[in-house]
Formats: sequence, structure tokens, C-alpha cells
Amino acid sequence: MDNKTKRLLGSSWGTVDRAIKCGYMPKLRKLSKIMKNPKTRGEKIIAFASNHLIVPEGPKTGEKLILEPFQMIFILAIFDGPVHIRKALMSVARRNGKSFITAVIMLAFIVGPEATLNTFVASAANSRDQAAIIFRLMSNMLNISPDLDGLYHTKESAKEIIGLSKNVSYKALSADAKTGHGQSYRLILLDEAGQIIGPSNTFTEMLTSSQGSYSDPLFITISTQAPSDSDYLSVIIDSATINQPTDTVCHVYEAKDGCAVLNEEEWYYANPGLAIFRDLEDVRSQARDADMMPSKEAGFRNLLLNQRISLENNWLSPKVWKQNNTPLNYTNFNLGVHIGLDLSRKNDLTAAVVSWLDDEGKINLLPHCFTPMDGISERSKQDKTPYDTWAKQGKLIATPGSVVDYDWICQFLKLEYQDKNIPILSIQFDRWSIEQFQASAERQGLVIGEWVPVGQGYASMSPRIDAFDTLLLQNGINHGSHPLLNLGASNAIMIMDAAGNKKIDKSKSSKKIDPIIAALMAAYPLKVTSDIDIGSMVG
Repeated sequence: MDNKTKRLLGSSWGTVDRAIKCGYMPKLRKLSKIMKNPKTRGEKIIAFASNHLIVPEGPKTGEKLILEPFQMIFILAIFDGPVHIRKALMSVARRNGKSFITAVIMLAFIVGPEATLNTFVASAANSRDQAAIIFRLMSNMLNISPDLDGLYHTKESAKEIIGLSKNVSYKALSADAKTGHGQSYRLILLDEAGQIIGPSNTFTEMLTSSQGSYSDPLFITISTQAPSDSDYLSVIIDSATINQPTDTVCHVYEAKDGCAVLNEEEWYYANPGLAIFRDLEDVRSQARDADMMPSKEAGFRNLLLNQRISLENNWLSPKVWKQNNTPLNYTNFNLGVHIGLDLSRKNDLTAAVVSWLDDEGKINLLPHCFTPMDGISERSKQDKTPYDTWAKQGKLIATPGSVVDYDWICQFLKLEYQDKNIPILSIQFDRWSIEQFQASAERQGLVIGEWVPVGQGYASMSPRIDAFDTLLLQNGINHGSHPLLNLGASNAIMIMDAAGNKKIDKSKSSKKIDPIIAALMAAYPLKVTSDIDIGSMVG
């Protein structure tokens, strides 16, 4: 990078320099000169944005769209190099202006200096919702930019824009859509490719094969990093970095592997738009949570430090879990309880965790865990867990015989709660074997206010994990340091998908986690009540 460009980049030049993995090292002129007299293709795109586009949303709504230096460097690297660039990649942490640079480049091809007669261009994403984001941003940008009046026509229902001066057709494509996949496109801009699992799929294969009709095709990928080396985005980044093809540009803004999540200097290497697009205090808050909670660290590293990291980790921090080990508070106990129920195989551990909200607004968790008496010593040795000792201490209930009898459990719950006039407001249950348990409840006369199924996949578990994490960080739980809950808390493994959704993976946990799964389900129906009660206590 030449000295003049370094001076213009100022304190950010080191961040940009470290991000450039492959491609032409561009030269940057002062923006005021570019706006008045753009000399190159890249400068004309930058000037087009600065002179004619208006920001449609966010804190700078209504102002001219002025690109940040790292965005301008990316554009110059693509369009001003000595050879035609066919592939360009930018990877950067979430909320760092990816959508704006996508919109600028796309509009330059539709109604701006890169528009070519009778051509087709497209933005692409894995889902319809993601694909619609870029379309809506461009549509809003066009509507608010008076210089472009009369130069375009928008088809809202079809997510299409027509550039009228050169008859350029734009379409938003998604993997789950049925239209637009057979067209040939001069420009394709793939958004959030980090969510594509595996080295390729039919959608990416369709996209990469759909530009054969043009002599100057361009395929741009802009995304936060994928979690795995074997995923599509990682594969194309590594290929560009290792092979250094002359027709490829690759910029990756990422923090160093192994850096502390609280290392603010490294944040800027992953977030070149920090304090511009991304609020610094928000990052600090999320970093503190990630430092305290392993369940949040993987997501923070992937989404905010833009690190390629496996999205699985121990779920609960021992430090934060210990902060919530206060004794149970039985105020309001008689008003009613919820039960999280995780049934096991007949000769394993079944957990029924009871929850209630006390007069301090905290959620209390009382586990009732059941295992067969027969073979308990052998299982203790096999699992290297003192079930037999806990049974003698009354912490674990050893039921008669060689299997857990659901009728026995229902009779126990009826005696402990219903017969003592403590309503069971709901049972939040994993669906496995629940029909047999419900039949036992009916036989024993156990009355339940509501039976609530809880799937163990991402859709059901992610909001429950987030709620439980928040409660623990706010010291909103009393668990009394019960050994069965401690066992589950220390062994639960959380995994995330590419979109940041979470679940607990029992197959990856070395010891029994049924009690903590039941606790997770039991706490959730009280989370909203807890928020309301705590809020009413303030002021």
C-alpha cells in the first residue's frame, strides 16, 4: 500500500492492510477529488454513491451516502486493477455496512456508471427473507434519491428493479425460490454466504454456472465468516488466499485466532465500521457477556470477531452458575409451579424440575430426579457419578425395581403438590415417551394445568437458552447448588447453527444432562413474569 493511501486511510490503514488476502493493492485519492473528477471505474462508482445516493435508514437518514475507506478500497480493488476481476470476496463482522456496499455496487450496475445495455444482474441469498433485505434497501434508496427519479421501475411483488436508461434487469434470488434460476447474470452478489453449510450446494452451483453469456462477469460474495473450514465461504476464501489468482480479490476483516474476547484492539480488525455502523458500547456489553458465559463466546467470536470457529461449546460458565447457587426461596411456592420434564430410558435418569417465582422476582429451581434402585451401584461406577451416594442423601430418588415406573413418578408428584394444594400450572416436556407418562398421570389422577411440548431443536431451544443465559447473568435464578443440576450444568454442550440459533446436544455431553434440560424448560414460562415483576420493582 503506497504512502499516500496510508495517509488517507489514517489510523485504519493497518486494519485494511491486514485484511487484504488476495488481489490488487489499490490507491486511494481524497474523496473530494473523486467526487469532483472521478478518473477510474472504481472512482466513478464511489462518486456515483457520494453524489447521487441518499441514505434511507439509520442515524444518517437523508444524508448523502459517503462510503467508508475500507468500502472504497474494496471497490477500487475490484474495478481498477490491471486485469478483469471475476470473483471478489469481503468477509467482515455483522453490522459493518455490508448491505450498503452491496446496494451501491448493485445500483451502479442498474442505474449508474456500470450499467450496460440489456443485461441482467442479481443479488442472491440462502433464504427469501435475506434476499429481500437488499432489494428493500435498494428500493428505499432509490425512492429517497431525487437525482435518480425516472431512471428506474420497481416491481415490489417480484423483487425486481429495471434500470430504464440501459434496460438493465435486477432480481433478488434465493435458494428456496422457484424463479430466476435459469437466467444468465452479468453481476451476481451473494449475501451472507457464511450460512451455507458444506463446500457447495445446488444453489451455489447454479449461481457459479449462470454467468457464461457474458465476457465480463463478476461474482461478489460479502458475508460474515462461516464456522467451519469445510463450509462454502471458508473454501473459497482459503482457495483465494493460498492460490492468489490474478482475477480474484479477497478482503477478510477478522480478529486474530485465540485473542481474548475483551481485547478491544482486535475488535477493530474485524469491525472496520466500529463506532460508525456498529455501536462500540454494544460490542463491549456483548464481549462482557461472552467472557462470562461460554454459551455466548462462540457466537461472539464468529459474529463480532469474524473468526472461523466451531459453534459448539460448554453451555454454562461455572462462575456464573455459582453466582446463582443461593438457597431456594419458598415464598409464592403455594401459588403454583411449573415442571420441566425430561423423560429417560426406563433404566436411566428421569428429571422433573419444579420452578416458581418468589417475592424477590427470582426463579427457583427444585429438581426431582429418578433412577431405578436395581443396578444403581453399577451405573454409578460406569458413569463415574455418585448416584448411589446421592440416593442415600435424598438428592436422587431411587425408585423400586429395575426400571423407572412412570406411575410411581406421577404418584410422587401428586402427593408432593396436588395433595398439598400446590397447583401444577404446566408441564413443559420433551416429546419422547410422553404418551406413556400422560397415561400414567391419568391413572394416578394427577391434574396438570397445561401440557406444553418443547422441541429439542433450534427453533424451540434457542429462545429458552437465551432467556436462561439472561436470567443467570442477572442473578435471576436460585438453584441451591443441587448436585444433579450442577452435574448437568457442568456437562451440557451447546451448539449453534450458522444463523446463531442454539440448542443443547446430548450426544456431545459426556455425562447426564437431563436435569439441566428440564430446568431450562421449567424456567422459560416464568421468564416473562420475571421481567414484568423486576421492572415493576424499579423506581
